[in-house]
Parts: sequence; structure tokens; C-alpha cells
Amino acid sequence: MFLFLSIQQRLTAFAAAFALIVLALSVAATSGLHAIDENLENLEGRLLRSSQILGQIAHHAAEFRIAEIDMALSSDGRGRLLAEQATEQHRAAIVALETDFNDIEDQDRSVLVPFHSAWQNLLARHADWAEKTSGRGSESAAALPEEIKALYTLVDAELEKLYVSTFESAHLQADGVDHLIHVTINGMVGMSIGGILIACLLIYRTRIDITRPLRAMTQTLTDLSQGNRDVVLPALGRRDEIGAMAKAFEVFRSNALALEAAHAATRLAQEEAQTLARHDALTGLPNRRVFTNELEKAVTLSQTGSAPCSVLMIDLDRFKPINDTLGHAVGDLVLCEVATRLRTVLGQKDLAARLGGDEFAVILQSETADHRAYVLEVAQKALISLEEPMLVNGASVEISATIGISSCPSDAMEPEALLRAADLALYQGKREGRDRLCWFEPQMEENLRQSADLERDLRAAIENEEIRPFYQPLVTMKDGQIYGFEMLARWHHKLRGDISPEIFVPLAEQMGLVSAMTWPLLRQACRDARDWPSTTTLSVNLSAVQLKDPNLPVQILSVLSKESFSPRRLEVEITETALVADFDTARGILAALRAAGVKTALDDFGTGYSNLYTLRELNFDKIKIDRSFVMAMQQDRESAGIVSAVISLARSLGLPAVAEGVETKEIVKLLASLGCELGQGYHYGKPTSAIHAAALAISNAQKAV
Repeated sequence: MFLFLSIQQRLTAFAAAFALIVLALSVAATSGLHAIDENLENLEGRLLRSSQILGQIAHHAAEFRIAEIDMALSSDGRGRLLAEQATEQHRAAIVALETDFNDIEDQDRSVLVPFHSAWQNLLARHADWAEKTSGRGSESAAALPEEIKALYTLVDAELEKLYVSTFESAHLQADGVDHLIHVTINGMVGMSIGGILIACLLIYRTRIDITRPLRAMTQTLTDLSQGNRDVVLPALGRRDEIGAMAKAFEVFRSNALALEAAHAATRLAQEEAQTLARHDALTGLPNRRVFTNELEKAVTLSQTGSAPCSVLMIDLDRFKPINDTLGHAVGDLVLCEVATRLRTVLGQKDLAARLGGDEFAVILQSETADHRAYVLEVAQKALISLEEPMLVNGASVEISATIGISSCPSDAMEPEALLRAADLALYQGKREGRDRLCWFEPQMEENLRQSADLERDLRAAIENEEIRPFYQPLVTMKDGQIYGFEMLARWHHKLRGDISPEIFVPLAEQMGLVSAMTWPLLRQACRDARDWPSTTTLSVNLSAVQLKDPNLPVQILSVLSKESFSPRRLEVEITETALVADFDTARGILAALRAAGVKTALDDFGTGYSNLYTLRELNFDKIKIDRSFVMAMQQDRESAGIVSAVISLARSLGLPAVAEGVETKEIVKLLASLGCELGQGYHYGKPTSAIHAAALAISNAQKAV
């Protein structure tokens, strides 16, 4: 029948048949693209949402841990309450995030069960620990049990498994999308080839001007099926049926290109997922997992003698106040700027990572002859760079950093040991004053152990009230009469012997135990002083830490009331350096004490930052001249000049001056010639027990009569 059709009819039949083929191709391509698009959207949405939720869970778990550590180290009840509130907030956030994770479409809820179980075990153990430690004093701390630390490790491990499970699931789905793409392409190519065969049959014996373009079009489609997507279809400019067919094939080519683009997008999504798994979401630096892997590689090279490596543990100083005062958004921007500055000082083979919070770490590798010099140069550049002010949201922010350094193979031969060595060096740098770099030394571990032993013994001594008050006479230099005693803390350790207050008092402040140590001493001193003559005063020292507590006057007056000791017989001494920490709070505390009748004295005058404004604003009752100037008067003309100037200043302000460190008759005469009225030192008496102090006070009162 086909033989009897005219060419026009043949062409009409050809066009009709070909239109059906093109329609089938378009429908198949559209269906395939729609299915691929749905799979890609589902893959991208699910993977991105899962990664975000897991990242937030990891963040809140880390913040929960930091808050729990804050509870353990809290120096007062309010700080502990805030830390408890923080743990509750992060716990609730994780509950919500678990729900969000399970609500993700096609999500297998069973993958979250191991993490949920580990997290619930941790919460239960945390609740037990919090309940057991809730009865401690407001200034005491409670160390975290090792069980809780082990549970944190389990939680981190289960979270890591969640990451792996999520990415494996995404990989399987991506393989499915890839298979669908190949099936669609192969199907379309197969249909195209079939269409070509049908077209060849229909145009057989047609005119040469139709056959040639069709042959060319066939060759073009063959090239397209072989992967050449840059081919140019012939006859696209014709307005007849052949041109329409060529345009239809161009649609097919465009669809093929779209399929390939979708395939490329799938690969890109996989690569981005890998990037999220290996980098810190905030700063873009490698995360702890990458850091650990790279450190193992660097240590392995060092062990073979290829090249030494070093680890820099970097902790930011003064970062917490930025979050507290300017907000966490500014804090995040500061961390990003820190990451940028660290990158600028590193070499090509070096690696910087963010381990969490404001803690960073760097692996340094160099092939230079002097590796230590290279490490020192990089570390110093990092310190200088981080000290430069940062302009964040229009505000100038200043921070600094402390860096601990360890090297392989000189300090350690294993990654874990190398990290511990750098941590020890960082801890030592913090203790030495921060804003510095510190190299690991073998004795640091022993020093840390001894320090931990001393801290443990001090905590036990404070709890058992083994630190006792001793009393040193305060004397009127004109007649040698005792007008009062200064209470001084003394600690006799059963194995270490007498431990200097210059050692244990700063340690108590550092541990947040100074208040727990002060109140038992003050109570006992009030009981001892009740037996003294009613005119004999009791002098006590307040630390800089206590002067930050607005409730200090209430606590002092409460002790005085319970011990029935008159506030007018109490005198508190404050050092100049203590006033610098929070002048406004200190002023309010001193005003409240003076209103109750308590006298105040400025201790160690001349060594700090006091000025006439300070003396006038705080209305001290006495000025105490630092012992270092008094003891050096006879040998050092400058010290003698300082003592004379302080006495003259006190006289002009109508305040008595108390000279500390009076140890010889010559110093007594020299001070008397300068007009000093009061003295304290070994010349008048060493710190003594309560019984001896009472005897001195009574004997002195009898002589005065």
C-alpha cells in the first residue's frame, strides 16, 4: 500500500509517525527528568536537613558538657544555677532535634536509637551526679565522675555512627538516582534509534533532497548516542516537516544535557556532604576527626625520620566575656576571624583545625634544618596576629591567646601522647598568666600531679577546717600598746608541714574556694576575739574574688550577728589590686560595711593602682604601707622616700598610717621620725595562736590601766 502513496502522502505519513516518536521521546524524557528531579530534591533536602540536625545535636551535646563542667567548677550558687539552666536548655534542644530528625521524610527512625539510648544514660547519670552534689557549699566544686566522661565518649561515638549512617543512606539513594539517569538515557537512545529505523523505512525511495538531510540527521543522532553532546543538528533552519523533526531532536539533545547536569548535581551533592562531614560548620576549618587523622599521618612520618612535626594547642583568652557582653553572634564572628588569621600564618603543609568552642589546634610540618625555629616563628606570628583588634559588627574586639607546643619525636612518639603534652604546655601557659606560648617540658606532668595533690589536700583541709586563724599584734608605735590583731590564715599539713599562705591562698582563689575558707576562719576569729578586751579590734583581709560579690556585706554581718561580735570591733583590709577588678561593686560593698560600723583599711598601699580619687571615693579609715618598702627603708633611699610620701599623704587626708614589716628598733625610730602612728611586724610580735593572743591582749589592757 505504501508504494501507491504519493510523496506528499509518504511525507505526511512520515511526519505523523515521526511526531508519535518525538512525542514518546518527550514524554519519556519528561517523566524521567521529573522522577530524577524528585529523587534529587529528596536526596538534597534529606541529606542537608540530616547533616544540619546532627551538627546541631553535636553542638548542643558539647554545650551541655561545657555547662556541666561549669556546674562542677562553679564558684557560687548563682553560677551553678545558671549552669544547671544551661544544661536543661541544651537537653531540651536535643530532644527537639531528635524529633526533627525522626520527622524527616523516609527517615529510618531506628538509626537514632543507639544515640538516644547513650544520651539518656548520660542524662540519667548527670541527674544522679547533680543531685548528689547539690548540697555542697556555694563556693565548692564537684569533680565530674569518670563514668560521665566515658558516657560522653559513647555519645560522641554514637553521633559519629549517625553521621556515617546518614551519608551511607544518601550514597545508596544517589546510586539509585544515577541508575535512573542511565536507564532514562539508554531508553531514550533506544527509542531514538528505533525512530531512526522507522524513519529510514518511510523515506526509502524519496527524493534526494529529503534523503540527504535525513542521513545527516541520523549521523548526528548517532554521535549524540555515543556521548557527543556538542553536536549541531542539520536542517534546524528549514520550515518544513524535516525542520520540525530536527527541532524535535534538538529538544532531545537538550534533555540529554539536562540529564547529565542532574547527574553532575548528584555528584556535587555527594562532595558537599563529604565536606560537611570533614569541616567545622562555623569556621570552615577541618574538624577534630580530620585533625586526628592528619596528626596520625604526621606522627607516622616523624617516626620514620622523614620530618619532625609539632602540635600547637591554642586557647583564646578573654573570649567568654565577648559572648556574655556582645552576644554569641559576635562571638561566632570572632571565631571565624581567628580561623582566617591562623590560615595566614601557616605554611602549605601545615593544618589548622577547630576542636570545639574557642579551642584550636595546629599541626606544623617543615623540612627545614631547624624545625624548632620554624615552630617558634609560626607560634609568635599567631600570637601577634590574634592580639590585633578585630572590627566585628562595628565594634572593636580585643582578644589574645595562649599556645601550648609539643613536638614529635622529641616530646612524644604517639598522637595521643603528643596531644597530651601540648595540653600540659597550654595549661602551664595559662597558669603563668596567659597571652603567651609555652613549650612542653617533661617535668610539667610531675608538676601537674603535685599541683593536683596540693589542690586535693587544700580542698580537704578547707572542708575539715584544718586551716586555723593566727593573730599578729597591731601596735601604737608611740607607747607600744596593742590596739588590735590581724587575723592571718595558717595551714599545717600533717605530711608537708607548714604551708605558706602565699601558696595556698592564691590556690584557693584559683579553685573558687576562698569564701569557703574565709567564713569558718572569720567565725572562729570572732569567737576568739570575744575574750579580748572590748576595745581590741579584729582585722581581716578580703580577697579580690570576694569583692566581686554584692552579697558580701550581708554574709559578713550575718557571721558577726551569729557570733555576737560587734561590727565596730571589726576592720576589713583590701589590697589596691583588688579594687581594680570591679571598682563600682567594691565601692558599694565598702559603703554597706561602713554603714554597719565596720572599719576599712587600704592594704599594701604603694604596690597597686590607687590614687587620690580612690582614697576619697572609698573613705578608708586607715592606710597600710606595704612591708617591702618598710623593710627596705634603711638600704634603699627610694623606698624610704615612698614611705615618707605615704605617711605625709595619710596625714593630709586625716588618716592614720600603719607600717607593715616593722622588725627592728632602728626602723621604729625612723618611722617615728616620719610621723608614723601605727605599726605591725615581728618587732612587736609574730602571728600567734588564739590563746597566746588573748593573753597578750589582756596583759596589754592591764598595763594600760
